[in-house]
Amino acid sequence: MKSAFGLRRLLGAILGTALIGTATAAAAAATEPLNPPVKIRINSPGLAGLGGMYLANDKGYFKEQGLEVFLDAAAGANTSADTVTQLATGQLEVGLLSLSAALFNAIGRDVGLVGLMPLNTLDKDNRATGTLVRQDLIDSGAYKTPADLKGKKIAILTVGANGHYNVNQALKSVGLGDKDVNLVTMSFPDALAALGNKAVDAAFQVEPFISAAAAQKIGSLAFTEGDFAHGGPAFVLYSSEAFAKNTTKHSNA
Repeated sequence: MKSAFGLRRLLGAILGTALIGTATAAAAAATEPLNPPVKIRINSPGLAGLGGMYLANDKGYFKEQGLEVFLDAAAGANTSADTVTQLATGQLEVGLLSLSAALFNAIGRDVGLVGLMPLNTLDKDNRATGTLVRQDLIDSGAYKTPADLKGKKIAILTVGANGHYNVNQALKSVGLGDKDVNLVTMSFPDALAALGNKAVDAAFQVEPFISAAAAQKIGSLAFTEGDFAHGGPAFVLYSSEAFAKNTTKHSNA
């Protein structure tokens, strides 16, 4: 995995500001902002875990450090494979990616990605991500355990990524596998809608869509990623190699 000191320093400022908020902003006030400002496009999937980043952007904390951050919501709806392509082709400077076969294949092909940092770690207490089952199936007793998913249609974001792993491990725990269900890929918002109109029976989801499903009474968590935690990160930040090199030069100037 390639690294870049200047870029890591820059992203440390981004994440520190986003996660710590005003305290970091106050500390940053004593630091000379980057000049000229550095423009950064980041895919923005609308996850609750990125709330600090959205807040930091709205409050102007990034601008105080000489960063012009654009959170690209359109890019956020894409799969990991799409995000890898956008990074490699310069459509994004920074990308939020789930661990997936697409990411590992891209690293193996050396398409020009720079690993920055993990954003979280999956442990047994995690309930912010997991697989929802339609509420009517739960209420009727048609779903009681993962064994009842046999033959059902299940939505995941990306084949070979965290959501797929979560579903697969649940199936494996009852002696089933991918071949025993109908896996379909769709974005988190589309999967939520599909649960509502009964186009799918279950869907891997993340917050805030898990809470939205509960509020709309269309689905409940059947099992979480914490139930099958592997101790690794659910999401990681990567940048394009070109951006890393340019930012390193910029930061060392």
